[in-house]
Amino acid sequence: MTEEPRDSRRHDYSWIRYTIFLPEQWFARMDTINEYQSDASAMGRINAWWMAWNLAKDQFFGGGFDIYNLANFSRYAPVPNDVHVAHSIYFQILGEHGFVGLFLFSCSCGWSGAKLENSR
Repeated sequence: MTEEPRDSRRHDYSWIRYTIFLPEQWFARMDTINEYQSDASAMGRINAWWMAWNLAKDQFFGGGFDIYNLANFSRYAPVPNDVHVAHSIYFQILGEHGFVGLFLFSCSCGWSGAKLENSR
């Protein structure tokens, strides 16, 4: 007996049943995406992303593991006194390991995804 191939056009709408049980506060928080400029947390992360980008442009191999400090933010961030962690694996790798590290990480993810897909 052979297994039937998956229908690649079939959509998974199971997420709908989970949204029914989410509290109203969750929906209110999600609606703030349009007003991210007034969210200090979001602006802090964007500031950290710019710091990581500017650091990687200045230091091709990145700044190492300890880049989230006032000295680096004073030099590379648009808002120097707003020190935040990027909370993005891509920007953290970019800042810590530069463009070379980001390239190697991307290749590793692509290779892993290809291997996973071939194992099915």
